[in-house]
This record gives sequence, structure tokens and C-alpha cells, in this order.
Amino acid sequence: MVDRQALIEELEQYGNVVFCDQNNEISYLVVMSDWTSDQATFEAIANIYIVSDFPYLSNFTLVNGVLKAQYNSETL
Repeated sequence: MVDRQALIEELEQYGNVVFCDQNNEISYLVVMSDWTSDQATFEAIANIYIVSDFPYLSNFTLVNGVLKAQYNSETL
């Protein structure tokens, strides 16, 4: 199970968490604004907190400081 609070605390070092939670039975969604780092930093954090339960990165965008990432528990 994703330690949501610890994940949020880690992410808040790099921007504002807009949404960070399980989205439905098979996906976990993170949306951030004012992201100040890069994709590699986000993925390093996700590898610690999300990937064990939701191993498949199905969608990632980082445009003008807005980060959106969806991880799934199964391939679609």
C-alpha cells in the first residue's frame, strides 16, 4: 500500500501537490503544479513509494511546471 502521506511530504519539496492518490482499482495518479525538478527526480521518488504497488508508468507529462503521472497495477 502506498504511504500517501510520506509520498506527499517528499513531493512537496519540488512543487505543490494538487492530487496524489489511488484513482481507481488499478491506477495511482499524481498531479503537481510548480514542479521545479525533472522527470528523473519524480521517477526516483515514485520508485520508492508507488512502483511496488503500481509498477507500470502509463502516462507522464511535464509541461510548464505541471506534472501529471499515472501508474497502473497492470498493463492495459
